[in-house]
Amino acid sequence: MTLLEAVESLGLIEVTAVSWIYVIRVHKCHLAIFQIAYLLPFLDTGLPDEFRAGEPRLWRDQKRLLESTMPIELQISELHQTRTLGNLSLIDRTSAERAAHGLWSIRTHGGNDHERLTWMAAIIAAEGRSPWQEGSSRIRSISNSFQSIANRRKPPATAFAPWQSKEGEAVA
Repeated sequence: MTLLEAVESLGLIEVTAVSWIYVIRVHKCHLAIFQIAYLLPFLDTGLPDEFRAGEPRLWRDQKRLLESTMPIELQISELHQTRTLGNLSLIDRTSAERAAHGLWSIRTHGGNDHERLTWMAAIIAAEGRSPWQEGSSRIRSISNSFQSIANRRKPPATAFAPWQSKEGEAVA
């Protein structure tokens, strides 16, 4: 199973809410962990009780074993090209460090702040909540945090996706 096939194996409700993907090398294969952004219980009374009952909790992470011989960077690139999870953004490490440590952290819907905030608002709405209920303070706070971080630091020169050159140009 490739990373793309693993995403396709998730339920439709889960695919729309994948926030992060962590890929970890386990012996000769890889484990993909999909972090789902939903906060349960949902507030929509039209949904079954299983989605609306219980204490506040996060949706369970989903795990898939990747047994493909295709390099992980190529699998991430393949998934990115489909835009199933929006623009993907590899976080923190260089490709050599990721390969050496066997850990890839991938942020979904991470092309820019607007893409991420629009996706977050859709997730909040799907939960039956409204980001605008409390005078829009929730979204404004998130937006201010992103802006503050962006103003304080620039991404390291080595932080580029496998589908981009070091200069940031798209690779055909």
